[in-house]
Amino acid sequence: MTGRSDAVARRRAQLLATVAAQRSALAAQWQGVQPVLNIADRGVSLVRSVARHPLLVVAAAAALVVWRPRRALQWLQYGVMGWQLVRRFSAENSKNIQ
Repeated sequence: MTGRSDAVARRRAQLLATVAAQRSALAAQWQGVQPVLNIADRGVSLVRSVARHPLLVVAAAAALVVWRPRRALQWLQYGVMGWQLVRRFSAENSKNIQ
């Protein structure tokens, strides 16, 4: 029975070493991804705060139309394209989930 327990102990040590190496590799990869995720998190926070204050968005849009109508039209086009992309992405994801 000692031979079997020695084999199990060696296997356990090997697995623990593999896990430690994988943790180190994951930590190194995470360092490259973390700044991107931080930017995405700030973007999500911005969208949520805009959603909580729609009147400010309307006021900013009205001011943009008054001061720079061409720029307002350009931003409207960007907004419509973004909205369409979000809808298309949401529709494709809902198909993949089902």
